[in-house]
Amino acid sequence: MEYKIKNRKISLNEISKILNIKYLGKNCFINGLNYSDQNSIYDSILVYCQNKKYLKIAMGKKHISAVIINNSLYTELNEDDKQKKSFFLTDDPKFTFFKLHNYLSEESDFYNDFSFNTIIGNNCKIHKSSIIDDGVKIGDNVTIAENVVIKRGVEIGNDVIVNMNSTIGVNNIELFNNNYKQLILAEHVGGTKIHDKAYIGANSVIARNIFEGFCEIGPETYIDNMVHVSHNCKIGKKNIVTTGVTISGSVTIGDECWISNGATITNGIVIGNHVKINTGSIVVENVESNKTIAGFYAMDNIKWLIHTANIKKMR
Repeated sequence: MEYKIKNRKISLNEISKILNIKYLGKNCFINGLNYSDQNSIYDSILVYCQNKKYLKIAMGKKHISAVIINNSLYTELNEDDKQKKSFFLTDDPKFTFFKLHNYLSEESDFYNDFSFNTIIGNNCKIHKSSIIDDGVKIGDNVTIAENVVIKRGVEIGNDVIVNMNSTIGVNNIELFNNNYKQLILAEHVGGTKIHDKAYIGANSVIARNIFEGFCEIGPETYIDNMVHVSHNCKIGKKNIVTTGVTISGSVTIGDECWISNGATITNGIVIGNHVKINTGSIVVENVESNKTIAGFYAMDNIKWLIHTANIKKMR
């Protein structure tokens, strides 16, 4: 279930007053903020673009109504494109965008998706030392061990185990600055969803999404101890993620994968089904289904073994 707020909306006129920046184009109502390359459950969103690649993506999406860009990018648009959307022009689009995002989070009820009393199902075992915020849903037969922290916006399915000292639903670092004069953390207002029969090991951290939707751990997926899963990730079903793995933001992992100790997966990577990532691998490229990869930087495992054998011969 997505927590979509029916009355969530703010006009471009209101945004203009908050930012003290005039906009070009028609006034309209915005009901979401997001990145230009992300899908959205909302039909009228505001994004920022700092280069031609993401501006092209934004211009091709009907649900993007307004864009924050710099003057140079705007002048490169043809007249037809300038009529398709509305634009805020600023020297630093990212800083302006997140300044607005944080304002809406801290000073308004624009982001109030998880404003409800916590719901806890039947036959749950929750240790008295654990902390559970309002705005949380917990299913049946859930076990939450000592010193676990469950933050606002978390949804836990049935038969889930969360082991001691883990934190579910935290903010991760998403930094923005104004020409290095001001460094600010972006508020995270999305959720975290742990599906049925998942297992979260001790001292692990699962983040929440930045804007909307859920950072997801799929059903029957096993997250070992000291694993970090960053914002906007989607991990499928029946995966095994072993000790010390770091999964960066906006990573998508399919089903029935094995991610070995100490592996690191960088931002935005897509990993298919039945993939094995060997110990200590640094993954910087998408991985097709049914592959085994290894190394720094990770590549096909057989190629990596040949590569390392050749290096040893040179010693």
